[in-house]
Amino acid sequence: MSLGLREGRSRRRHQMRVRLLKWALALAVVVTAGIYAYETGNRLAEREVTRLEEEIALLDVRVQQLEQENLQLAEAARSAKGKTEVWQQRYRQEIPTGELKALYELMREKLAGGVDSTRLAFILRQASQGSDCAETVETKRFFVKTPLYNGGNDAVAFADSAIVVTAQGAAAVDGTGNQQVRYDPGQPVVVRFARLGGDASEASGLLPLHHSMVIGDKELRFSVVAGEPGMVKVTAGRCPFP
Repeated sequence: MSLGLREGRSRRRHQMRVRLLKWALALAVVVTAGIYAYETGNRLAEREVTRLEEEIALLDVRVQQLEQENLQLAEAARSAKGKTEVWQQRYRQEIPTGELKALYELMREKLAGGVDSTRLAFILRQASQGSDCAETVETKRFFVKTPLYNGGNDAVAFADSAIVVTAQGAAAVDGTGNQQVRYDPGQPVVVRFARLGGDASEASGLLPLHHSMVIGDKELRFSVVAGEPGMVKVTAGRCPFP
């Protein structure tokens, strides 16, 4: 009887030791796996940190490069702006505009027509706003030619008939849209100044118009304004030339 009890207790103790051993082995496996996982994660984290640090370093270098490029572009922009302002100033100084452009074009036209540049330079040097012009002026009136008017009294002469002046304009329109015989003073007019037996020149545009011609040692200065219905009034003054 005692022998059987001792064998039972011995078997139970053996079983308990086996169970404890299994639990110890399982715990060891879990701890080992945890340590392995921790070490593995730690190594991965260190590699990721290293990679991120390398990327940050590359980005820092790129940022510095971009900042340098930005400074260079800003300097280039300032330089280009300065050059543009210089060219704009030169353009304003050297390219004629307004009345100066008209004089420049007239000078080019005269040179292209064979006028000697020395004579042009002499005339320009001698030109002035002086008060040597004659006090007396001539004023004459005549009818403006239109598509419906080509009758008499449509020309006048100045300088002992050396210059004949005529004009062409658009016909006026009444309230019903019908064209009139007389010209429309609100439309552009072409005034022709013809030398007797020579060439002719024109002044065109809205009235009043101004024109000048040289006859010998005199310059005739013309002013053309609207006159009575269908007519224009031309005033000519004489000035020494040059």
